[in-house]
Amino acid sequence: MLDITVAVVPVAGLGTRLLPATKSQPKEMLPVGRRPVVQYVVEELTEAGIERVLFVTGRGKTSIENHFDTDFELIQSLRESGKEERLAELEFERARVQYFYTRQRETLGLGHAVLCARPFVGAAPFVVALGDSILGLDRRSTVVRRMVECFVEKRAAAVVAFERVPRSEVRHYGIARPQGGGDVFEVADVVE
Repeated sequence: MLDITVAVVPVAGLGTRLLPATKSQPKEMLPVGRRPVVQYVVEELTEAGIERVLFVTGRGKTSIENHFDTDFELIQSLRESGKEERLAELEFERARVQYFYTRQRETLGLGHAVLCARPFVGAAPFVVALGDSILGLDRRSTVVRRMVECFVEKRAAAVVAFERVPRSEVRHYGIARPQGGGDVFEVADVVE
């Protein structure tokens, strides 16, 4: 079976739909519970067997890089102040995954952000996970793993996860028309 071990996580967007919260804080770093959104994304990727994550960043996104770095000063401070139990909350720092970063120098959209990853991924298959979209809390989602399995089993050119949205929200999303029924289907048409 083909192993897909690389993920590209575009995080260069401006977050304009969430202003003013995103004026000085990347939307991917906004907290859900006690963790930033992007941490949930990376946790699901690692659960699906991803070993290397390339973040496609942009201006003002250094907090994402800082978040996934090991913070030895914080660790030392927690130990010295008797707060060792808090170290478990930093478990993600020790995940067996390598982080890489490249910059999308112009905000030219998602397709361009993924294209910025070409020198990193080459011709190998890879996962694209949006840095501001949680698929499952606490690593319970199996969407990424199921997509990889579908890619391999069907020998697909690409596999895309879709979500049903209310008709009133359609204008905010790219919309696909399925060809056939069921959980897995070919796409008959897409409107962005």
